[in-house]
Amino acid sequence: MSDYLLDKEFLKQVDSYYQREVHAKIVSLDFNENPVTEIQGNITQGTISVNGDSSVRRSCNLTLVTSSINVNAIDWALSTKFRVYIGLKNFIDPQKYDDILWFKQGTFIITSFSS
Repeated sequence: MSDYLLDKEFLKQVDSYYQREVHAKIVSLDFNENPVTEIQGNITQGTISVNGDSSVRRSCNLTLVTSSINVNAIDWALSTKFRVYIGLKNFIDPQKYDDILWFKQGTFIITSFSS
């Protein structure tokens, strides 16, 4: 697959497309920030905010629906860092690029978790 992040025309088409299907991929990280496990699902609500003037630069609050994994809250409570990727379903050119287009949102620290 080609890198869709380098295809400006394709990204313009994705941005202006009338239909949206938004996904999230949350990857828990170990102490050295290596991936441990991940959860993927459809986002039902949430926010990601960035504030350069605050000591807490980024905050994230997501609610998603998934059926592909059995979430163990103890594992996620012990993993204090995670990465977030927001994905958009590719309705424009699924033959050239992946079905879901993932966009990095950053690394966050877990302050609360519920499943």
